[in-house]
Amino acid sequence: MIPLAKGQLWYGKDCEAASWRQIDTLAALLGPKTRLDSIDTRMIDRLILTLAKDKSGSTVNRYLSALRKFLSWSKSRGYRNAPVEDIEFSWRKEVAHRIRWINEDEEAQLEALLPPNTWKLVYVGIRTGCRLSELLTATEGQINGNRLHLWKTKNHKPRTIPMGDKTRQFLLELIRGDMPTGPMVRRHWDKARAAMGLAGDKQFVFHITRHTCATRLVEVGVNVFIIQEWMGHTRIDTTLRYAHVRPQNLDEALLKVELFEAGQLDHQQVSAGYEGDPPPNPRGANHRFAA
Repeated sequence: MIPLAKGQLWYGKDCEAASWRQIDTLAALLGPKTRLDSIDTRMIDRLILTLAKDKSGSTVNRYLSALRKFLSWSKSRGYRNAPVEDIEFSWRKEVAHRIRWINEDEEAQLEALLPPNTWKLVYVGIRTGCRLSELLTATEGQINGNRLHLWKTKNHKPRTIPMGDKTRQFLLELIRGDMPTGPMVRRHWDKARAAMGLAGDKQFVFHITRHTCATRLVEVGVNVFIIQEWMGHTRIDTTLRYAHVRPQNLDEALLKVELFEAGQLDHQQVSAGYEGDPPPNPRGANHRFAA
């Protein structure tokens, strides 16, 4: 069954490879003789218990989400008869982890330890908040002045990101022939991380550059709705996670209100933020999950 879905389900999305790795893992746990219509709540419960032995609640939920999507896709094409809605997915409680970002000392260490082109990519990642996939696939045509236009994003909503002169220059140099590959970035990053004594820090991965960008925007007092647009967050709740890294913003907000009421600030100063993109024919139900 899985080969029929590959190339269609999640096709072209950033999560495609990860989702299929999850489905392949689940197929191995369920066994090759498991039929789609036999997957029910009790079977899901057993899967959850198995996954939870060595995976966090959020990771288990991602596996469940991929499986539900796969089953719904199969049902819509006639490969499964039983309704997916009848299955109860017991989502695991997700623990809110501390947001990890790169501090100034760590940034200096990365610059010293990484090859020049990988360091440039890290530098651009910190200053733009772009995902690694967005940077690796960037083209010169996406750059207009000091703006980077992203047309293909995780949530499928284009966004535009402002860049400083140095950030723009580094990105252009990478695009024009110095761009490392994804495996190269991971290899160089892991080597630098080990040299920094952070091999055990599971959050210290390239994606931390995105967290660092959002955190620094908060640090300089950028409006949370502007940060949401910059980062391309679909939900404001995602952006609000970063607001907690600088609780003194509340005191600054009170001061601004008091100054405004005293006639010492105008509306523009109070709101100042920052300046600166046909399926296969069904072969009937009862297909095997891992066929």
